[in-house]
Amino acid sequence: MPEGQPKPAPQDVISPPETGSTEDLGNIITSLVEQQAISHYKDSNEEKARYNSIETNVYNLLIDLRVASPDIWHDTVANVFTAYGSLIYDDLPLTKKALFLYDARNEQAARGTDLVLTAEEGGILQNIARAVGVEYDPGAAENTEQKTFRLADVEAKAPDPSELPTQFRRYFSEIQE
Repeated sequence: MPEGQPKPAPQDVISPPETGSTEDLGNIITSLVEQQAISHYKDSNEEKARYNSIETNVYNLLIDLRVASPDIWHDTVANVFTAYGSLIYDDLPLTKKALFLYDARNEQAARGTDLVLTAEEGGILQNIARAVGVEYDPGAAENTEQKTFRLADVEAKAPDPSELPTQFRRYFSEIQE
């Protein structure tokens, strides 16, 4: 992209081609993630570095894509977002952890069970993880264990709410009810 031109908004990038296939979606997301990997920078302040990390930048990108994706891809993007958030949870800033847990709990309540990715979603997540330097192997298509993301596993790592800014503490208190 030429210097000085704004980045396209996710909704301008994620319009489905005629097929609307999951493979097309995976290619679009992988391309966007690789662009994020090239453009991130490091910071010496630990919490500020978490906000500016490649993992957090890609997390933010997936939030945007989840909101902007067309209906045909919405569930796939939402599932990949939730799985990715679970993978990098420890690397997220505290406030993002609070919001992720709140959101993941609502999604699980609507789904009624832990998140199990499809083979295609697992492949997309593997490509994203590879681009940001995080290990993830979805396993064989028929093996759901490595594609299952349990909210309880992430909730067990939740920080003490007193570590959060006041406006975010309610998210943890709702999680811990």
